[in-house]
Amino acid sequence: MFVEGDDPAVMYELKANTLDPAVERIRADQTGARQGDQESRRRWPMIVLRSPKEWTGPKAVDGLRVEGTFRSHQVPLQIDADRPEHLAQFEAWMRSYKPAELFDENGRLLGPDETLSNLLGAVFEVTDRQWDADVVAGDEFLAPAGRVLDSMLSEHQSQGWLEGYLLTAVSILREHLPELKIRVVNVVDLMKLPPESEHPHGLSDAVYDAIFTPGKHIIFAFHGYPWLIHRLTYRRTNRNLHVRGYMEESTITTPFDMRVQNHLDRFHLVQDVVDRLPQLAITGVPLRQRMDERLAAHTRYLNVHGVDLPEIRNWTWEGQPVTGAERMPAPVRRGHGDAAVERTPR
Repeated sequence: MFVEGDDPAVMYELKANTLDPAVERIRADQTGARQGDQESRRRWPMIVLRSPKEWTGPKAVDGLRVEGTFRSHQVPLQIDADRPEHLAQFEAWMRSYKPAELFDENGRLLGPDETLSNLLGAVFEVTDRQWDADVVAGDEFLAPAGRVLDSMLSEHQSQGWLEGYLLTAVSILREHLPELKIRVVNVVDLMKLPPESEHPHGLSDAVYDAIFTPGKHIIFAFHGYPWLIHRLTYRRTNRNLHVRGYMEESTITTPFDMRVQNHLDRFHLVQDVVDRLPQLAITGVPLRQRMDERLAAHTRYLNVHGVDLPEIRNWTWEGQPVTGAERMPAPVRRGHGDAAVERTPR
C-alpha cells in the first residue's frame, strides 16, 4: 500500500484513506486468529510513505534548494550570529504548522530535559513551570499554575503522573461500591518486592504482609510485562496477586486507548476487582456491565472523533486528600469483604 505525493492537503486525505482499510484488515486477521482460524501465517499490511526528504520544511535556504535534495540530510537552518536572517525563516517555518489552531491557552510544554538548557527560556516570559512543592532561594519560574513540565528524565516524576491516573479506578470503585475497603500502594522501587534475603532493598515478610496483607486480592497495575512482578513475588505469602501489564498490544490512537488495548485502563481494572471478590458476584454485576458500556462508548467515540471521551480527557480527582496514615496504615484493615488492593509501580 503506497502513499505518494508532495501536496500536504492531498497527502492527508490519501493517508487517511489508506490507513483505515489497513487497520480494518489487521482487526479482521486478529479476530480470525483468536477464533481459531488456522490459516498460514498472515501478511500484515505495510504502508510505504514516499514524500520529499525534509518535506514541509524550508524549501530553500540561502538560495539553495533543500527539500528533496541531499542538503535535507543536514541541519536545515543554522541560527547564529552570522546568519540572523535564518531566525525569521525558522519562525515562518514553525508558524506554517498553525500552532494557534492546534493548541489553546491550556496547552503545555513538556520537555525531556531542562527547558533553559535547551535554549527555550523565552517561554518563561509568558508562563512558569508547574510546581507544587517547596521553593528555595535561587529557584526560578516556579508556580502552581505554570504550563511548563520539564526535566522529565526523572522517572519518579513520570511515576507520579501514572499514580495519579490510576486513582481514577479507585474513584469509580468508591463511587459505586462505597462499602468496599480499598488500599492503594504505590511501589516506587520494584526491588522492594522480593524478600530481603534476595535483594538489599527487599522488605521483610512481616513488613510486606503488613502492606499487602497475607491473603487479600491484589490488583497490580504495571507498565511492563506482568511476569516480572510474579517472579519478584514468588516467595511471598499472598498468592492472590493479579498483575495487569503490557500484553504486546499497541495502537496509534491515544495513550488511553493503549491502556485499553492492554487492559490497564480504569474500566478493566474495576472489572478485575469485581471479578476477584466473591461478595461482589451479584452486587457487582451492574458496575461490571457499566464498565462494558463505557468501553464500548470509548471505542465508538474514538473511531468517530479521534480523541478520548470528555470524561477521560477532563477527569479530575474529587476524593478527599489521602493522609500518610491512609497510604500505609500500620494495622491491616479488615472488614466487610476486604479489600481490593491496587498498585502502581515504576
